[in-house]
Amino acid sequence: MRHGVKLGFVAHTPLLTAKASSVNVMKMCHAWVGRGHEVTLFCPPPPVDGDPFAFYGVPRDFEIEWLTDHSSTWGRLVRQGRLAKLALWRRGIEMVWARCHAIEPYKLDRLRRPFIVEAHTLHESERFRAVLRNPNLRGLAVTNEELAREMRRVHDLGELPVVVARSGADPIGPEVAPRPLPGDGALRCGYVGNLYVGKGTEMLLPLAEHCPRIDFHLFGGSRADCDRMRGERPPSNLYLHGFVAPSEVPSTMIACDVLLAPYQHQVRGASGRTNLARWMSPLKLPEYMAAGRTIVASDLPSIREVLTDGETALLCPPDDVDAWSRALARIAEDPALRTTLGHRARTAFETHHAWSARAARLDEAFGLR
Repeated sequence: MRHGVKLGFVAHTPLLTAKASSVNVMKMCHAWVGRGHEVTLFCPPPPVDGDPFAFYGVPRDFEIEWLTDHSSTWGRLVRQGRLAKLALWRRGIEMVWARCHAIEPYKLDRLRRPFIVEAHTLHESERFRAVLRNPNLRGLAVTNEELAREMRRVHDLGELPVVVARSGADPIGPEVAPRPLPGDGALRCGYVGNLYVGKGTEMLLPLAEHCPRIDFHLFGGSRADCDRMRGERPPSNLYLHGFVAPSEVPSTMIACDVLLAPYQHQVRGASGRTNLARWMSPLKLPEYMAAGRTIVASDLPSIREVLTDGETALLCPPDDVDAWSRALARIAEDPALRTTLGHRARTAFETHHAWSARAARLDEAFGLR
């Protein structure tokens, strides 16, 4: 007997792309199924052909309904809201989980059934304020404690539940084999993620120059991003591998000895307009923890909500190349430290940061029964 609800996950993130948000959407739909819910994902069709389930390495245990509209831009904004409401009604959806970027195109401020909004940055638009006034809103999920505080400061939330739910990851089983990597340095250091401004490529180039006996492997970024970095004449110990599909990320991470998260004080997303550093919850942190490898990351408040210096990672000032070099030299000289940090990180992941743990926390906090 079904003990959950008919859950409609409404997103406006295109699938089959390099966006971390698309990973979150697919993984959470699967995690909700694991909680006993019957899930349908509603989102726009992907820009390319492909199988989303295979691309993200997700079991085919929920349905996807594409909200397609081939009209003009203006007509699309008008009609996509109607399409979403019609699809929710036709499927008999009992509870809606909405990623915040779906608010505008799908007109969620006018939704006439119970819903919860997931926000990954501070929103102050009139549309968002209208959503907060909707009597059907049951709660707000945010990515870290700082964002929760800012939401309460900027908006009159009253008794509305606000739950902190950081990004998650999947466990990596023993059947996953590491991918072969070139190089013969003392350490294999890996970075997995997009190459947006502030994500850390500003640090990795000089760091590779400072540490010629260590190999640095960058996985991610568009072809244009990689060509730009090659044009900067990177040292021979820095390898640019380009985009890696989400399903291949586990084998990529466990091929490395050390995983790097060199976020800067200013972190720009895909739009390049918003600084995400204060309330980011990087997908790569729980993924790194799941890999059980040593993590070296920037010492920022949002990072310290997930990692503890000397316990689950080594944290360094974001823009201090010498400090990062010393941390890597320490790790290279102390294999026992590498093992200890990696083991503690994986243990913390298993307890707090799996997608299943995230879904359980949200399920219990919002009473989705």
